[in-house]
Amino acid sequence: MRVHRLMTHAALVALLALGLLGAVPRTAGARAQSGETSYTNEEYGWSLEWDGDVWATFTPNSAASDLALRNVGATGRSALYFVSTDAWGTPADCVDGRQEEIEAEAGVEDVARVEEAPSGDDAEAAGAVFSLTYTNPNQADAQPVERINDVTCLSLVPDEAVLSVTHITGADAYADEAEAVDDLVAGITFAEGEVAATEPADDEATETPEDDEATEPAGDKATGTPEGDGTSADEEPSADEATETAEAEEDAPETPDSSGDVPDPEEGVEGNTYTSPTYGFTLEWDEDIWELDLENPRVPGRDTLVLTSVSFSGYVYVEAYEDFDGDPADCLEGSSAEITDDDIVDDVAPFEDENGDPVEGEEDGVVFAAYTLTSGNDEAAAYFDCQTLVEGEAVLAFSLLAAVDDAEVAFDALADLRAALDLSTVGETGGDASETPEGDDATATPEDEETETPEAGDLAGVDGAAYESPTFGYTLEWDDEIWTVESATSEDDSDTLVLASENSVVTIAAYAGFDGDAAACVEAVEDEITDRDGVSDVTILEDDDGDPIAEGDEEYSYVYYGYTLDDGNDSENLYEYVECSSFGDDETVLQISQVAPLQGSEQELDDLDDLLETFEFGDQGPVLWAGDVQAG
Repeated sequence: MRVHRLMTHAALVALLALGLLGAVPRTAGARAQSGETSYTNEEYGWSLEWDGDVWATFTPNSAASDLALRNVGATGRSALYFVSTDAWGTPADCVDGRQEEIEAEAGVEDVARVEEAPSGDDAEAAGAVFSLTYTNPNQADAQPVERINDVTCLSLVPDEAVLSVTHITGADAYADEAEAVDDLVAGITFAEGEVAATEPADDEATETPEDDEATEPAGDKATGTPEGDGTSADEEPSADEATETAEAEEDAPETPDSSGDVPDPEEGVEGNTYTSPTYGFTLEWDEDIWELDLENPRVPGRDTLVLTSVSFSGYVYVEAYEDFDGDPADCLEGSSAEITDDDIVDDVAPFEDENGDPVEGEEDGVVFAAYTLTSGNDEAAAYFDCQTLVEGEAVLAFSLLAAVDDAEVAFDALADLRAALDLSTVGETGGDASETPEGDDATATPEDEETETPEAGDLAGVDGAAYESPTFGYTLEWDDEIWTVESATSEDDSDTLVLASENSVVTIAAYAGFDGDAAACVEAVEDEITDRDGVSDVTILEDDDGDPIAEGDEEYSYVYYGYTLDDGNDSENLYEYVECSSFGDDETVLQISQVAPLQGSEQELDDLDDLLETFEFGDQGPVLWAGDVQAG
């Protein structure tokens, strides 16, 4: 039994449930970048400095706050969101508005204003501490937990704009962390150089609800639904700030096992026309209906055009890629599942026409289906279609998401867009349509070499859902409903197997290195992660007591690294679990790593546990499985 991993679930759960990825109103001004220890708002001129040993920036899913900080010292159980907004003119209105947002959040009950803070002129500053009970609506077995939202609002432009600062943490951690938060907020300065007109709240006077249970993990990332001026979906259970607008760029289909470079949003675009860089087809759009969307994330390895409507609430993805053996029916199933199977999506049902018949079928080689769904409090209509682009190889997929009230006009607009599609030029590009663009892999082999996904016959050591290391002889098996083989190589006395699940990638490699020292192997991974493109804020995650989640010696070692990965269009908080074992020959190590989103990672860790329990070794196996080390 791999005791250490089971023990660290509680620590990871605590990290995930603090609102480190949340939804807050869209703002003006440049955002703080990862790794910085100061921030100045370009529009309103306020600024802040912080201790990098205590606070670190992170990127909320909604990408809406000016600045988001999490506590990386002590218990590390606080998140702060700084938002410059003209949604409210006065600090008092800001506090009332925040309370309305908290009360409207799905899963939130028993909201109470337990303290007014800070003291001072309400024209310059106002604040309040809110207690609440939260039950994750997207988790079947979720238990109610007690949380605190401490809201401070400061005037930026009298009667016009405010700075809202929201401190989110578990009720049991609030008293311990309030002082550090108050000290930070008190250091805000404005363009004139004045310190924020507020005194730290008297945290000793604050009574918070008792909380004897561990905080529940945050749910999966929400699928945003375009709602014009309505409220957005409840994107993260631990951040109670509801967005004012559900922008199309909040969420888009993602495929974990796609490979290649993230496409440039403007590649192939000229004016209001698009030419697929890989496949050569062209598409033209009406600028009175559509505009190019530069913000929505793209899936690596796909030619992608994203358009947002300027005449109704909705957006469309046009994607061409090699998959499904070019079969449109399989493509439709996979493409629609990227949205309808999202954990935040509920009440998926066939979209019916005016006669009550489902909108689905096939016409001229294009298979299509439409659905209604809900995400949080939002109702949306989704339409998907697919067709063969390259026989036996590639598909062309259209995916539309629109406010349900705009469904009819959205479907008509998509029909007109599709009518402007010209496939007569497919194949007239300089690239080979059968080749997948190369790109950086989220994980690396011990020698940091990229490996292409091989054909089935090239999977060294793989036999169905089982593997035997060609060089070292160890074996393992996996559930093929959870894991797929990305690659398996054996060369120069180095064996590497890469498996992918829906949300994680696992690399298992045995090789000569570090003189067989497991601790040196684990330490080297931190430098390798730091050197990856787009990676920042690499740190060793900590448990509830503030202790690093790491252990071991030269025979066996493990560590949980956390970091932010920015691919140029979006950023994500990830963890990388790494363990190394010595073969005891002063030469060889076995290195195992798992990369997955930091949010909602418990299932991925369980899947890894189940996978590694199937390992079998001969007499020369690593010491962990020889019984010489009692980990954890």
